[in-house]
Amino acid sequence: MKMFKKEVFLVVLFLSLILLPSAFGLSLSGAKLGTVIYEPGKVIRNSYTITDTSLPVDISVSAAGLSDFIRIEKQDRYHFDLVLEFPDLLVEEGTYIVGISAQEIAPEGAAGINSLLSVSKMFQVEVYSREKNIGVSFNAPQTNEQEPIKFELDVQSRTYQDIDSIAAEITIYDSYDQEVGRIATAEKPLKALSTERLSASYDSKDMPPANYWAQAKVRYDGQVKILNDSFKIGTMDIALINHTSILNRGFSEFIVLVENSWGNEIPGVYAKLFIDGTEVLQTPSIDLSPWSTGELKGIVKLDIPPGTYPSIIKIFLSGEEKEFPVFLTVTDEVLPEIQEARAEVSQKNQVIIILSSILIVILIIGIIIFWKGRSRNDYGG
Repeated sequence: MKMFKKEVFLVVLFLSLILLPSAFGLSLSGAKLGTVIYEPGKVIRNSYTITDTSLPVDISVSAAGLSDFIRIEKQDRYHFDLVLEFPDLLVEEGTYIVGISAQEIAPEGAAGINSLLSVSKMFQVEVYSREKNIGVSFNAPQTNEQEPIKFELDVQSRTYQDIDSIAAEITIYDSYDQEVGRIATAEKPLKALSTERLSASYDSKDMPPANYWAQAKVRYDGQVKILNDSFKIGTMDIALINHTSILNRGFSEFIVLVENSWGNEIPGVYAKLFIDGTEVLQTPSIDLSPWSTGELKGIVKLDIPPGTYPSIIKIFLSGEEKEFPVFLTVTDEVLPEIQEARAEVSQKNQVIIILSSILIVILIIGIIIFWKGRSRNDYGG
């Protein structure tokens, strides 16, 4: 019986090593640096802690192009500081990758150990241009009709020089690339390594609901950056994007994909389906978030002959309704999505049968091993 227990223990241990992930491993924790901007004369100190090991650990840093300005200061066996000390003399413009690695060290006389662990962390250092340069993000927001359009540009200094003046001119175009109007932002100075926001509002009262786009020309000390962004002016309306076009006789799912063309939520939106003049479905209602799409769906039961029928989808919103004439096909054939669902269920059943069979075999083998061990114990084998 003791031999049997030993065999069971070894089997369980083997399966645990294979199936269970290790709960332990060398860890290196510290504040996340992400992207560090190189600023002449700046000193950055970041502390790290090493855990989940009882072995001594070697710390190393890789920082091509910046190695002279980065060092490790050990506090004790499992704590150290990474120190970045940037000189006043700028290095070459670009992005530099810095890596910190912790590697376990094998104790003396344990040369055969081959499971030493290591862990690394990385961050980047951005060195900006010596010449005047900026980074810009441009936002042309979605707007409801009759509301002003507020354009915003966030301008970031990417230089170690002050910029005397930044300003933007924004030109608005319709979907046919015809100019609709222009507006300019106020002018501002931009200090080195700082950020400023430029903004301007445009009166949209003469702009009908539609898709538009805008171009911003940002001027800074004789230089120009150009950015584009698209937007739309909406109205309280629902657009029909797509719908189920083929239905099976009997029970079928019918789905209507709709879009909110308004910058506010539209609550209680639902649909009704009429086939050949007869109402066959009313979907549950949903609330549509601003500028979002949503599905109106329900189960329809059909007992009409196969064929193509003139139909109407009615969408109801805030006391109003919109009507969309469509043609729907009714068929006796099993729809592809149903075939796929049945095939998926069949595959899952096959997997369950196979796994069940394997478990039964394992159980039988276990019972045999158990009874053999018990027999040896009873008869002194």
